[in-house]
Amino acid sequence: MRAFVDESGSTIAWLLGMGVEFSDATINMPDAPRTYHVVKGNGAAVVKALATRAKEKGADLRAGASVRRILREGDGVTGVVVEENGEEITVAARAVVIASGGYANNKEWIKKYAGFDLDVNVIPIGNVDKMGDGIRMAWEVGAAEEGMGLLELFRVGPIGPDLPMKGQIEFIAGQPDLWVNSKGERFCDEGIAFYDTSVGNANARQLHAQLEMWMAHDG
Repeated sequence: MRAFVDESGSTIAWLLGMGVEFSDATINMPDAPRTYHVVKGNGAAVVKALATRAKEKGADLRAGASVRRILREGDGVTGVVVEENGEEITVAARAVVIASGGYANNKEWIKKYAGFDLDVNVIPIGNVDKMGDGIRMAWEVGAAEEGMGLLELFRVGPIGPDLPMKGQIEFIAGQPDLWVNSKGERFCDEGIAFYDTSVGNANARQLHAQLEMWMAHDG
């Protein structure tokens, strides 16, 4: 986390050097520092710029190939096994970066680790084909299992250019109206609604209070 903060400015400068263009620096929380750097062309523009530079450096990009497992020898990673056009190929590597997302579309894992029922009481809007493959492959080579019960599902309504009401739906959910817990009790000043950190802290305190109540009741 410290590295994310300390390297944030230099990362923006690095992206500019790669050809990424930014339109504005903004924020969605009143009176907070403007730390959101809006990219011209959104995420696709970042990928295009980085892919172009990678190819210039000799990188071999194979977007249609599926990684099946990570190879390990002793304490080190030696490569990956990739499936491409129905054939398994071994690719040697000194390091492997797992950037495949979480498990938002994995019904069994959602139930096992988070206790929810997919598409019943948790809706993974905006997530596609995230089955936890990267997590599974990491476990297979000895990665620790931690934080599996956490899900970040911010989107509260369908997204897309053909859905003009999307923004209004999200504003309804994010407005500081009245927040209550499962017992219908108000548990915080809703004025914190625009501040992500404060929202997280309030929810964590509320969860902790509920756990203490349940433990006392069970005892």
